[in-house]
Amino acid sequence: MNTSSKAAAIREILQGNTPYIRTQDVRERLKARGIEVSAQQISNEKARQRSRPASVEDLPVSVLIKLNALVEEVGSIEIVKKAIDELARLKVPGPRKG
Repeated sequence: MNTSSKAAAIREILQGNTPYIRTQDVRERLKARGIEVSAQQISNEKARQRSRPASVEDLPVSVLIKLNALVEEVGSIEIVKKAIDELARLKVPGPRKG
């Protein structure tokens, strides 16, 4: 399997799971599919994903469904946007990487 196909397989697993999935877990899932990758290849893909800005296309459908429920709960998209802007302004830390 060529390198770009391996990278695509790694991205596929990373995209469908938490960004904090262990490298060893990614290797095991790929090995079960007959794809051998190094820990460094997985780390490189994780770093690429962290370094690029998130886009709407990267959001899982489950997140969009939760956002829609939040919009319905608070009454408008504008209120949700203001709340997100305020969170960003306060620089609330996210989950710890580990």
